[in-house]
Amino acid sequence: GAELRFRAAYNDFLSISPGALPNSELSFGDVRVLLKNNRLHLRSFEAVRITTLSVAQPGLEQRRSKSWRMVVGAESERLNCQACLESMARFGLGHSQRIGPFVSYGLAEGKVTVGGHDRASVWTGLTVGGIYNQSGPLRASAEGTYWTPVGEGKPYFRASVETRMALTPQADFTVGAIYEDRRPSANTEWRIGVAFYR
Repeated sequence: GAELRFRAAYNDFLSISPGALPNSELSFGDVRVLLKNNRLHLRSFEAVRITTLSVAQPGLEQRRSKSWRMVVGAESERLNCQACLESMARFGLGHSQRIGPFVSYGLAEGKVTVGGHDRASVWTGLTVGGIYNQSGPLRASAEGTYWTPVGEGKPYFRASVETRMALTPQADFTVGAIYEDRRPSANTEWRIGVAFYR
């Protein structure tokens, strides 16, 4: 299928605009719509996503604060289900570290979901990720989270990777994938596209 995406306000780990805060995510009204079999499906909606990775700058003595993330919105309960939206609120706290040109991070997260097959669920998660975003045209990020239910349910693992190549200061060519492992089955979704910024 084809996916359309719109974000009213936008800054993420791979942004290179002069006003973007390094190693951070800030977006409002992030909407993904999937066109498949001549039908439109709302894939996800993030009312707000904020992530701040506190990374000490090389050569400077400074006290690092905690890295954190907050997401509120709705997402597909399962990767292979196009009409299984559930509302969710997610919060994480952790640390980040610069290793040469890379930034790595780890977050302990909690998530509350309402809707879907489970109606209402509480989850705990462990997230690890890495970012490569230097001055060159190629940038990349990868992240994986292992979610464990509090109470009934089965744990699952979801990971994503994205690479971007700058075409112009206002456009990127993007390639990415999302992998989800819900034993005994697993699914992978590939994404190729062009992103335009204003």
